[in-house]
Amino acid sequence: MLGTRTTIISLASLYLAAAATFALLSSQQIHSAISADHATMSDTLNRAVANGDPANQLFDTLKQQVPLRYGFVRNRADATQAVYGQYQEPTHPLAPLLTLYPNELTAETRYQDWDYRVQLDGNHYLKAAEPALFQPLIIISVVFAITLMLVIWRSAVTGRKLRTLRSAIERLPTFEFPSQLDRISGRLGPLGRALKTSAAELKQQVAKAQRNHDLQHPVLDPVTGLKTRALFNEEMERPSGVDALTGHLILLRAGALAELNERLGHSGGDRYLAEVAILLKQSAIQYPSSEVYRYGATDFLMKLPRLDSDGCKNLMKTLALQLADLAKHQEVDNAGAVGAIAYQQGDRISRLLTNLDTAVSMAESQGAHEHYLMESSLADLGLDSERWQGVIEDVIEHGRLHFIHQKIRPTREEDRLYTEMLVRFQNEDDHPLPTEPTFGMAARYGLAVELDKLVITRLLRELDHEQNSKEAYGINLANHSFSDPSFMSWLEHRLQDQPQLANRLVFEISERSIQHNATQATHCIERLHRLGARICIDHFGTALTSFRFFQMLKPDYIKLEPELTRDIEKNANNRFFIKMLLDIAVRLEVKVIATHVERSDEKVALEELRVHGLQGHHIALPKPLHHIRA
Repeated sequence: MLGTRTTIISLASLYLAAAATFALLSSQQIHSAISADHATMSDTLNRAVANGDPANQLFDTLKQQVPLRYGFVRNRADATQAVYGQYQEPTHPLAPLLTLYPNELTAETRYQDWDYRVQLDGNHYLKAAEPALFQPLIIISVVFAITLMLVIWRSAVTGRKLRTLRSAIERLPTFEFPSQLDRISGRLGPLGRALKTSAAELKQQVAKAQRNHDLQHPVLDPVTGLKTRALFNEEMERPSGVDALTGHLILLRAGALAELNERLGHSGGDRYLAEVAILLKQSAIQYPSSEVYRYGATDFLMKLPRLDSDGCKNLMKTLALQLADLAKHQEVDNAGAVGAIAYQQGDRISRLLTNLDTAVSMAESQGAHEHYLMESSLADLGLDSERWQGVIEDVIEHGRLHFIHQKIRPTREEDRLYTEMLVRFQNEDDHPLPTEPTFGMAARYGLAVELDKLVITRLLRELDHEQNSKEAYGINLANHSFSDPSFMSWLEHRLQDQPQLANRLVFEISERSIQHNATQATHCIERLHRLGARICIDHFGTALTSFRFFQMLKPDYIKLEPELTRDIEKNANNRFFIKMLLDIAVRLEVKVIATHVERSDEKVALEELRVHGLQGHHIALPKPLHHIRA
């Protein structure tokens, strides 16, 4: 069976061949008529010359015999001349056909002192040939169009059948076939029936294997066709010879299962789990020795030997995008979250799973379809979810925090920028706690607002101790706090109580926070501006809506997403984006700050672009401020 592209090319070739054939036949007909009239015109011209007929008589005679377009008679001796009509090449759309037979439309002769030239009207012959050419062309054009539509329709039908068969093959491990499989007919019908027959036989064999008393646990999960928890534990404790000693584990939590079970029944939930399994298996193909397991009701594990940190981050980004697509297909708000940790052969499984659970909780705290790779320093703490709650409550109760600061250096002396305050937490033993996970787990347990209130209160106290200073300080507002009306109302009252400090504050708000509710964000930013505080949009440039937020909110500062400044001297696309951004920023009187500047080449390139400020370890290292005691 020919492919659609080959069929269309063949049809187009036949159409062009038919059109060329009709054109050739018409040109031969035109040539015959022109040749006959040319012979008549030449004979009449020769007789008139021989008889010495005057020019007017010659033209009258020719007009009666042939479609004369132009005539010219001139005496070379006295330069007298007679002209009939006007010389013009044929203008009819079919005029190119006449180029097949050149010099057929004119006749010329010279007798003594007289020059004679006459020309037939080419348009006359072309118009006469129109019915014989256009009518067949219209007919074959209609036939071609109808045939082409039939081919495209047939191709679309075949494509739908092939997609159904592909879906059925992908779902073969689950024995759950799409309902459209029963409606496949024609040449693909036997393939659909063979799939169903093979699936039935395979299901019987799996059921027989599971009934085998020699097996202590199922080989495969019946819903997803994946390896089970028991096999994961066994393979981690007794790895095969091909397994690497190090790698990464990824946990995907399918958070929409309960919603789909309630809405569609358990069959709907099982289809969702099967699609998650397919997603993971397809992703694992490109990684040698990788394995995928169903570890719990909603938890899926990927073991990825030899995979480094950068590779793990890239894979998690891909999985997060695929989960977002799955959410649209399943019509749910959140199809899952992804967490990951590094592992070494010999690590306790219980500790690995505890850290994976924390990593997924971190991802869930950031929003739908997010991912989080737990660093080894955090994994070494060994805090499970329940212990995290107690640690955060202790931080809030006893105010276990201090600040460090990092200067933002202006590239022009006249620009007024600020110093960013970075909060650091510690536990009851004065050991440091990682900042981002602390905020993330606080959000999970509904403690993010209380934690942010503690940070803001301490910062205001610090500024109040430096009343003679005009230095401005920036502080990050957590996503949950910025979107919480009660927190924003509390913050507004605190700034109203200390108006002399408001204009020394710059609130850094991530672009992600604004995306969640742009209307509410606009209202909150306007309220903070009225109180004298300034606003910086952090991680700017992470979404297609960045410029819309930029022009709508009119912040005082924006901090570029680190990916835009990394290796900026080598990235022409990012330089173009920043130039375009700076053009708009100048008109809106917004200062653009480049962050994570780590090398001199980056610094030079950003200064050449004329950004307003630079921040990063190459510019100024974070320095301790001092401990703030309760």
